[in-house]
Amino acid sequence: MEKPFNNLASLLLFLLLSFSTAICHAELNASLTGTTDYFWRGYSKSDKKPSIQANIDYEFKTGFYLGSFLSSVNFADHSFENRSKLEFRPYVGYAYRIARDWRFNVEWNRYIYNGNIFGRQADYNEFYFVTH
Repeated sequence: MEKPFNNLASLLLFLLLSFSTAICHAELNASLTGTTDYFWRGYSKSDKKPSIQANIDYEFKTGFYLGSFLSSVNFADHSFENRSKLEFRPYVGYAYRIARDWRFNVEWNRYIYNGNIFGRQADYNEFYFVTH
């Protein structure tokens, strides 16, 4: 049985996205993408097959941003029951302009799968600290 995306973090992110423009000024960005291979960090998350992806986020004038990413996945783990077919990634971050051409970003991502990967629960957190 596949687990729904019903954890508290997902609900809070949805509520923040829904009501944030009424509270403060923000820029809404959204995209829908098709890819021939969802290739991430050296391996295919779609078994070298096409994948559909969607992204929505808000960027606030203060530098804060939040959003969510959804993608179809296929880890070629067909012999396992309750295998994941979707990856949901809510995220929140802050971008600070250090100088004209330099920025610092800090970001939190939560990877949530609607099933297991190779028979194991695989949800995890990821943190970024980037200067570019």
